[in-house]
Amino acid sequence: MARGLRVTALDQRVAIERVSRMPDGMGGTTESWAPISTVWAQVVPVRGAEKREAMRVSPDNRMKVRVRWRGDANGQPFCTPADRLVWRGRTYNIESAVPWGGRERFIEILISEGVS
Repeated sequence: MARGLRVTALDQRVAIERVSRMPDGMGGTTESWAPISTVWAQVVPVRGAEKREAMRVSPDNRMKVRVRWRGDANGQPFCTPADRLVWRGRTYNIESAVPWGGRERFIEILISEGVS
C-alpha cells in the first residue's frame, strides 16, 4: 500500500544507466553505459531462484525497486526497460517501470539479474 511507504524507507542508493552508441570508425558502433541518475530507493526482494539453461545454472533474482517519481515530458517514468539498474555493484535488467502510489508519488521498477 502506497500510504505505508515513507520517504525514509528509501534507504538504498541505486544508479540508472542508459546505453549510448558511438561510431567506431569502421562502420560499426561501440556501446557504452553511463549513469543518467543516482537515486535513493527501497529494494524489495520478490523471488530468488536458480534456472538451468545451456547446461549451466544461473541466478534468477527478481526485485521491486521503488524510487521517488521523476517523469519525462510525456508524464512517463524517467527510466524504461531499455535502461539498466546498478545496486551494490551488481547490474540488473529493468523489466518494467510504472507509476506507483497514486498521484505519481513513486515509480516501481521490476528488475531481474542476468543477461537480457
